[in-house]
Amino acid sequence: MNEFILKNNLDYQISNWQGGKTTEVYIYPNDANYKKRDFDFRFSYASLEINESKFTLLNAYNRILIPTKNDLKLVDNSQFYDLKKGEAFYFKGSDDVKSIGTSEDVNLMYNSKWIADMRLLQLPE
Repeated sequence: MNEFILKNNLDYQISNWQGGKTTEVYIYPNDANYKKRDFDFRFSYASLEINESKFTLLNAYNRILIPTKNDLKLVDNSQFYDLKKGEAFYFKGSDDVKSIGTSEDVNLMYNSKWIADMRLLQLPE
């Protein structure tokens, strides 16, 4: 049986991170807590408000990040990536990743026991 959970954007949890703000849209299980690292997956969107920021380390998790406002340069363990707006970037939460440039993104963090995919869809007008 599938369960649907309808949330109003007033229900989203907003917090600060080193590079800007993050808005938690959904976390599973529902009683999980991001700070306790007891979640299976977490979907959020975030702002990258400073020109250079280091992503939070999340051991035992994988991540998918998609910039939604501007292209973004990422440095993952000393390797450079030019990420286009709307393009997904997959990395381990334990990787040393920093961003260069300002943007906004959607972000999926998921326990490494899972397999996940995320992409933006272009819907017809």
